[in-house]
Order: sequence, then C-alpha cells, then structure tokens
Amino acid sequence: MKLKNSHIIFDLDGTLYDLYNVDSWLEKVESGNPSVFTEGGTLVNLNKLNKKIEIFKKLGCTFSVVTWLPMGATDKYKKECYSRKMNWCRENLPTISEVNIVDYGIGKHLYRKKDKFNYLIDDNLEINDKFNKINNCKGMGLNLFLGKSVK
Repeated sequence: MKLKNSHIIFDLDGTLYDLYNVDSWLEKVESGNPSVFTEGGTLVNLNKLNKKIEIFKKLGCTFSVVTWLPMGATDKYKKECYSRKMNWCRENLPTISEVNIVDYGIGKHLYRKKDKFNYLIDDNLEINDKFNKINNCKGMGLNLFLGKSVK
C-alpha cells in the first residue's frame, strides 16, 4: 500500500462508528430517531487512528470522510442526522478537515482526488468493489490501513 501523496477516504457507519451494535439501530433509523448516530461506540482506537493520520499527512497524504444519510429519510431527518454525524466527526476525527455527508447511494468515487491515488476504507464489500473499478482507486477494509491492531 503506497500512502505517500495519496488520498484516503473513510466511511463512518460500520467502519469507524459502531452503528450496527446500537440497540434497535434499524428501528431508530426507520422511525426518524437521530440519536442512533451518537449512541454507538467506535470500532477503532481513535487516538491511534488520529496519530497515524498526522504521520501520513506529513508525507503529503490527505484524508476525508464520506458517509451516507439514511435511505428514504425526510429532509428534516436528514438535517438532524447530518448535524449528529458532523459533530461526531469534529469530536472524534480532529485530524480530518474534509467531511462529506451525502444522500444514500451517492457514489463515493465522486469524492476522490483526481491528482492522487485514492483509497476508500469501507466495511461494505460491494462499495469497495465499485471503487476498485475507477482509475487510481482502491477500496479496502480498515485493517489494511491500521495494520493488525484495529482496537
């Protein structure tokens, strides 16, 4: 994995943020409860992740987050979810200045940097496979970036 002068895009839900272990997460999303995006824990040691990001930024690597809003959400619910996700990123990922919170299903490749090699770190294999089909893009799981110790 070549990281120098690369762009790394992190997914949130299921990759960094532990959405899927929140009690009744799907029911909360379907009922329009935005607390589902603040009740969960993390899937990684964020101190280690932020330190690693700082190291790679010195090599010219850039970082961003691309996360989806809930599918079929009302405008009001999207706004509430956007706020919760943005606050979570500001509190937990201070090393990342670019956060894109977009409608469900928007191609994450649209947020790549065309002048860099791009890595997407996402828990969804289908999304990674789509990302792999774009020139200068590689989709993968988080363990390849962090190494063997994710927590």
